Amino acid sequence: ASVLCPPRPGAVSYTHLDVYKRQLLEHPWCRLVEDTVRLPSGKMIQWWRFADASDFVTVLCINDRQQLLIAYQYNHPPRAIIDELPGGGREPTDRTIEATARRELREEIGIVAHTMRQIGWFWPNNRRAASKCYVCLATGLEYRTPTPEANEIIFYHWVDIALIDQSIREGRLQNGQMLAAWSIYRAVHHTERHLAGRSQDTSTPYGASDTGGDE
Repeated sequence: ASVLCPPRPGAVSYTHLDVYKRQLLEHPWCRLVEDTVRLPSGKMIQWWRFADASDFVTVLCINDRQQLLIAYQYNHPPRAIIDELPGGGREPTDRTIEATARRELREEIGIVAHTMRQIGWFWPNNRRAASKCYVCLATGLEYRTPTPEANEIIFYHWVDIALIDQSIREGRLQNGQMLAAWSIYRAVHHTERHLAGRSQDTSTPYGASDTGGDE
């Protein structure tokens, strides 16, 4: 059997190797700290990271016409309009990941998803933060009036699912979080189709298990 990477050596816990930390920046949107860490070799290094970074969600929103909702807005660091998936950070009032996804869809786009399912997660910035990005699939959509935040000027369009892979190959979809979420969707969908013994196009979304009640 082929192996994508060599087996990991004995896992080493770094939790007890932090020597001390100091704060570099305090800002309403983030807190930057620098850890001094002793490696297993005994070498001391400095490692800066975002402290208290919150988990967030990104949502694959698929309508009855087998189209994926893609949002786009101006992003200042690259000075470009970037395609992205709807989503956002968790709030204290969100009881579940699915509740966060539902709230973000309502606020940003004005869409109510009657079915919502968490299908995976990934580390979006594991070298600098411990936050996770959860990926949810939304189907059974109803359209209402959005209530975005003042600094959110978001546009969106629907793209046929069959065209997503082609857009990725042609380099027209470049958002890292979107690519990771789409990869999870494809992997989970493929596995579920295989287990079910079905033979159908990979662009057809699988069913969602959460039908509400988490708000």
